[in-house]
Amino acid sequence: REVIEHILKNIERIDLFVQELMQIDTEEHAETEAEERIIHQPTAVSLPEVSHGVRTLLEPKCRQGGITLTEDFQPDAIWVHVDAEELRQVILNLLLNGIEAVEAREGTLHICTHRLASGFIRYSILDNGPGVAQDTEQHVFDPLVTTKKHGTGLGLFVCKRIIEKNHGSIGYNNLEAGTEFWFQLPGTENSHD
Repeated sequence: REVIEHILKNIERIDLFVQELMQIDTEEHAETEAEERIIHQPTAVSLPEVSHGVRTLLEPKCRQGGITLTEDFQPDAIWVHVDAEELRQVILNLLLNGIEAVEAREGTLHICTHRLASGFIRYSILDNGPGVAQDTEQHVFDPLVTTKKHGTGLGLFVCKRIIEKNHGSIGYNNLEAGTEFWFQLPGTENSHD
């Protein structure tokens, strides 16, 4: 029941996301229909709250694939200044990528945050998948680049645009066993900053 409630709650968000994808090449020249319907405003947003909402939506997929998903939110690395709806899109996309990377091996995903010396908050998703292939390393965030059979090659590109629009940065690291995808955004101390 909880999952169904989350699905219903996210129908409009998915609709907005699809519209943004369809308008991606004209975004600099005109406001999209989605932006006209909902004015996005960066505010203080709780990373655990947004992350938990997305995780709840994806838990059935994780269970089905035998994937273990863990979290570690540092107490001083919770609040970021960002648009909440756009943050959901980024986390959903990164988690789906992580799930696809490890589902063939009943793998693990670990979400964690920490505060950087700059005051930015880094949100990381670590997986024990095969890592990013050498031939796509330099182009992971480019449009239309995908290694998935039915992928569009727009997911990470959209994530990059959203994070940079909110004054952050995004990247990845190939690990000894897996990959870390991360983004960092301006941090705030609490919801009232």
